[in-house]
Amino acid sequence: PLTPDGGSVAGPEEALSRGQVRDRYAAVSPDSARIAVGSNRIGGQELWVLDLPSRRWDRIALPPDATGLISQACWARDGRRLVVMRYLQDGTSTYWDVALDGSTAEQFLPRAPAISGGFACAFSPDGKRVVYARRAEAFNQLFVFDLETRTEHQLTTSASHKYEAAWSPDGRWLAFVANARGAVQAWRIPSAGGDEQQLTTGFERNRHLFYSPDGQWLYVQPSHRNIWRMPADGGPLR
Repeated sequence: PLTPDGGSVAGPEEALSRGQVRDRYAAVSPDSARIAVGSNRIGGQELWVLDLPSRRWDRIALPPDATGLISQACWARDGRRLVVMRYLQDGTSTYWDVALDGSTAEQFLPRAPAISGGFACAFSPDGKRVVYARRAEAFNQLFVFDLETRTEHQLTTSASHKYEAAWSPDGRWLAFVANARGAVQAWRIPSAGGDEQQLTTGFERNRHLFYSPDGQWLYVQPSHRNIWRMPADGGPLR
């Protein structure tokens, strides 16, 4: 665990799962009490939620799909539902809006060529929109889906693959990572659309962006090593 102010260590690491299982794509709930993961603990890769206080594992049932392979998810702000991306064995993926109580499960985007990079989606701070990446012509681009109007909007258009995105706490910006000239750099774009702004330079593969709760900092993991942070509008990493 890390403190949100300075990134200092707040406690020792703790194993949450053991044995011959493959738990992937962890997503922490807004109240920090649950973690959604794609797991093969009873066979095929399915979506599970771990309740941290009780250490109870619950499977999130989706309509059966014989071609289903892996699921990964992001949490709604109220913690009552998930948007789930299902990887399928034919090389496509789909998106679902799923209630945790099992009452509803709706596929809201059709099958499309799957992307790599381990990014499902992220809810906007107001809970009304979801950002995700999918293929548009030759590249992975960021799209925003409005859950109220059920409409999709393409956000990025530059000639590079985008892998993941994070909303700023005030909802004004989306930070994302994209490959550029042999490296993966951090960028940002206004959530309403606009110019893509590069935030990092060099030759690292900068991944796994997230904002500090006050929106002043962006955290990043260069080349899958240590976690660093920088000012949210760009600047030196530390």
